Amino acid sequence: MYKMRPRLLCSSLPAGLMFSVFVFLLRPVSTQKNRNQMYFSDNGDEIVLNGPANAEKNTVFVWEWNPHSGKEIRILTTVRRTGGYWINEKIDGNLYPEMKVNTSTLDLTIDKPTFKLAGIFTLTQTEPIKQILKQYEIFGMKVEASPQRPLLGSDVTLSCTISRLSDTVSLHWRPMDSSQQNRSNTDQIRLDNTVYLMVRHVTVEDGNLYVCEVRENGNILHTSNGGFTVDKCKCVHLPLGIK
Repeated sequence: MYKMRPRLLCSSLPAGLMFSVFVFLLRPVSTQKNRNQMYFSDNGDEIVLNGPANAEKNTVFVWEWNPHSGKEIRILTTVRRTGGYWINEKIDGNLYPEMKVNTSTLDLTIDKPTFKLAGIFTLTQTEPIKQILKQYEIFGMKVEASPQRPLLGSDVTLSCTISRLSDTVSLHWRPMDSSQQNRSNTDQIRLDNTVYLMVRHVTVEDGNLYVCEVRENGNILHTSNGGFTVDKCKCVHLPLGIK
């Protein structure tokens, strides 16, 4: 039976169709490479998402946010440039208090970002030609301890959660002191976007020993400390000002 070779199949396709197939196959790859990815800890340092290097006159720009939480995509602000003037047409209530847009540079600044603000941020030019100029994906990390003040010698569970866990990324707990790598009083469990660390019979040193890492292909992308306070006695902690 005659078998058609791949090169004969390709040669039989019209040139325009071959080009369309080639572009279709490349598009998802190029889109992913153009997206800048950043990581932050809950209430961490400010993040600046840069606008375009040069913005032409008589154009309209839109900052859009697609939250990792699954909520609907939101238009954060619309900026119109007419001649040498910038007009900010933001919709009231769409910008969070932590967010600020510089109408001169179109930079979007997020001050002390919180976990809920993680997601994909896209800057699009809508006029005269619609095109995506910038796209960023920022991943939030949140670390918690339960209980928050474990008693000396008791057990504590640390949780490290990322806003979205991509296929190439993993979460890990590890001791910051390399000499403690083989401690036998800990267990790790991974569940969805969270990795848990159970520490048994905690010591005072355990309170500042562990760190959560985001890794990709062996490289550390971000770290977040899992610090907690160890109580040495069964004390009652009253609110400040109450004796």
